[in-house]
Amino acid sequence: MKPLRILVTIMLTTCFFTAYAHPDSSQTTKPTKAQMLVGGQWKIKTFTASPAIMVGSIAITNVLSLYSTCLTDNYQIFGADGVYLFDEGKSKCAPTLPQRETGTWTLSADETEVILNMPSNSHEVWEIPALSSTEATTRTKMVINGSTYTMTATLVKVN
Repeated sequence: MKPLRILVTIMLTTCFFTAYAHPDSSQTTKPTKAQMLVGGQWKIKTFTASPAIMVGSIAITNVLSLYSTCLTDNYQIFGADGVYLFDEGKSKCAPTLPQRETGTWTLSADETEVILNMPSNSHEVWEIPALSSTEATTRTKMVINGSTYTMTATLVKVN
């Protein structure tokens, strides 16, 4: 009788732990796009143009290579309260520029675009084809001298 009691105890214990100890991984919630954007400073990692922008006879696709440090050290913060902060970083291109500018941000209803409203440039819309908690890809159209370019940026969250 004792071996039967031990066997039943082992079976019940095994059933208890397998039913309770491992939560279903499909029930874990993924962060929303808004949650992934919020928190930390986003800095530009890459910035490209398509088609290439012609400067004289030179075709430029890597737009970031033209930027000085006073532009590449800038960062942005997306606040949970819908406040958008743009900071000039450690070096400013012109001493008269404000260190920080604030505006608002929202996601489009289908969460495929970030909409920025800033006092200095009233309205920008960025497509977000890729987004994680640490990296974002944004795209926008820009007209330069009558030609339309697709500008793609990769942003990384630095803290």
